[in-house]
Amino acid sequence: MATSIELCCQYLFPEVWWSAAIAAGISISAMAALRVTHPPAGADPLVVFAIDPYFGLLLSPVAIGSASFDLISITYHRFTDADYPLNAR
Repeated sequence: MATSIELCCQYLFPEVWWSAAIAAGISISAMAALRVTHPPAGADPLVVFAIDPYFGLLLSPVAIGSASFDLISITYHRFTDADYPLNAR
């Protein structure tokens, strides 16, 4: 989510330093609103801004990494007989 927000801000405001700050603020606000706050993800827009960003970044490594983590989690929970996803109550 944070990567896509930074890429949109970079597209709207190219080559200005404050687009990374706006993207970080929007990302943290969106995570807080959705109750999925992950503090290191707040720094993700700064990292994306530092490398020359492009929209293909969402496919590789972001989507591939996310799919890999899901596959590993599902495989682990299948072999350990744990519930996946764990329903927190």
